[in-house]
Amino acid sequence: MNIGKEIIHLSDLHFRQNWEEDQGIVLEAFFKDLAKQIGQLDSSNVYIAFSGDVVRSGGNPELYDSFLKQFDTELNKLKIPKAHRICTPGNHDVAIDIIGKNYVEHEGVVSLGLDEGKFNDYVSKQPNIFTEKFNNYILFESKFADYGISGDTITGKGWNIDDNISV
Repeated sequence: MNIGKEIIHLSDLHFRQNWEEDQGIVLEAFFKDLAKQIGQLDSSNVYIAFSGDVVRSGGNPELYDSFLKQFDTELNKLKIPKAHRICTPGNHDVAIDIIGKNYVEHEGVVSLGLDEGKFNDYVSKQPNIFTEKFNNYILFESKFADYGISGDTITGKGWNIDDNISV
């Protein structure tokens, strides 16, 4: 019998520090429910995907450190290792101050409405204004997930999970 992969999808967590009364209660319930759900599955087939806005403010590396400490510990307990985690950034995962420092150039390029190919070509030649704003996120992702934008490009990448699933 061929058992398929289970992909748990999370988005827009907007993780914050010192927000235990609201966020802590929700996360505690989430991990408890996740443990119950995974208990009914073969954990070697479980993947988790985070599709943006992991933290509230991507310019604050401490948020990523706190998120990593809490989520990495809990996911490892549930046998969802780094090799089974997928991440992509959202608009809250960028460092807004970097955009502010490069506002004219950043907005000038964005206003051109370049198609994906032309934009990717530009970023590969002038990466600083578009990659630097993701530095905190990329460092976090490299520690947390095997699948994501880390590595050779932020302009898009595909991954094969198995013969039937690609991300």
